[in-house]
Amino acid sequence: MVTLRAPSTLPSTEASPTIPPPALSWLSGPWNVTHSTLPMWKKNRNVVITYTPIPSTTPPQIDDLVTYQPLNSTSVKTVKGVDKPFSVPNTSTSVESDPASMAYNWRGKGWLMIASSKWEILGYGEEEGTGK
Repeated sequence: MVTLRAPSTLPSTEASPTIPPPALSWLSGPWNVTHSTLPMWKKNRNVVITYTPIPSTTPPQIDDLVTYQPLNSTSVKTVKGVDKPFSVPNTSTSVESDPASMAYNWRGKGWLMIASSKWEILGYGEEEGTGK
């Protein structure tokens, strides 16, 4: 079962469910972007973000590598950045030994250092009947 909470930026009169953050190991690895509010991804396809925990950072920060293809090209482009956690409401204490955050500030590396964005985990869990 997956429990969802509202984004922290959404004004609401109703309380969102309280969700503990997942394990950092759960978040680590490649993720396919299927939906996004970032305009950049509307002109691109095959967007994959690979998250790698940065050792010895407290709270844990994440290194990320984004690969994607422009809609009108077969070339693969990359973007590198660092994700730093920030606190959001309706987050309970994690039972994991390596907790992730429910929200991150992303900052680009290199010439993209001026670029930044925020992203949040709105829910997670196992799909019923799949074991995933």
